[in-house]
Amino acid sequence: MASFASQPLFIFFFSVLFITIEAEFSCESVTTSTKRMEKTTRLHFYFHDIVSGKNPTVVNIIRPHKKSAGSFGSTNMVDDPLTQKPKLSSELVGRAQGIYASASQHDVGLLMVMNFAFSEGTYNIQWEYS
Repeated sequence: MASFASQPLFIFFFSVLFITIEAEFSCESVTTSTKRMEKTTRLHFYFHDIVSGKNPTVVNIIRPHKKSAGSFGSTNMVDDPLTQKPKLSSELVGRAQGIYASASQHDVGLLMVMNFAFSEGTYNIQWEYS
């Protein structure tokens, strides 16, 4: 049985921009410099955070304290679809799973802990447990 500690750890930092661009899900390029050769992979997908309706993908798990400034402390659990094109009905390439929280009492500050679980393409990793 594989232990959690033996599994690789993937950390992603990203910023969300809402720009409509037609492109493929992933592409690779090789950059050569005098010191080393670097491989760059660009992932292109759309993140759908659905906060209301029949099937929301976001659930508020901690509400802010009544005396809290704004939404400070509000914490949400997410299981958002990642699609190849802007429409939610386009091909599903994976899911964004994790939490986000309002982390500032004075400014807009968002704490995000998110895993991308890809179900299509090169980055579809299926773990086997015995």
